[in-house]
Amino acid sequence: MNGRANTDEVIVRKLAILKNKMLARSFTTGIQKTPIIYQAIYGLQEHKKGLTMRKAYTKLYIHYIWSTKMREKSLSNDLVKKLNQHVRDYAGSSGIFIVETNGYLDHCHLLIDLPPSQSPAQAINLIKGEASHWINSNNLVKGKFAWQDKYSAFSVSASQKEKVASYIRNQAMHHTKMTFAEELKMLYERYGLQGPEGPVN
Repeated sequence: MNGRANTDEVIVRKLAILKNKMLARSFTTGIQKTPIIYQAIYGLQEHKKGLTMRKAYTKLYIHYIWSTKMREKSLSNDLVKKLNQHVRDYAGSSGIFIVETNGYLDHCHLLIDLPPSQSPAQAINLIKGEASHWINSNNLVKGKFAWQDKYSAFSVSASQKEKVASYIRNQAMHHTKMTFAEELKMLYERYGLQGPEGPVN
């Protein structure tokens, strides 16, 4: 997609140069504008119109889950609330639309509408990197804070978006009944993945 876009931009620039040269020649020599000049101008205008109309319309919901390093229970309720808001603010400025985000003690959940300009890996790495940097910069935990390197990601259909968002909002309630490891195992089985039975390392 990026390669095609770059090629289109080169074509537009070349056509613009051609148009200007042809018009300049017609004005300086007194030669009347020939049909080919009109064709070049018209082609340039139509090509530009095609570029503006060619947009990506997507709706890709992804549910991410990741844990703190070594599964340390360093995410207090107060920290989770502040982190949720910071992640929303940062994501908004980065063009990532968050449907829901929440955490509980040793892990976080995030449901986003993935923009077409980013891959699933790019989006979550931006969020994780900014979140850990913000926590450390503001000394919100004792010692150096870090996430596990890995994460889990699951696609979510539009019809299930609200159900997943509700699940994320109610993390504290869900984890009175199951551990994080049990939660991951449940999701892996639901999606047919051969994931680890315990924490993601």
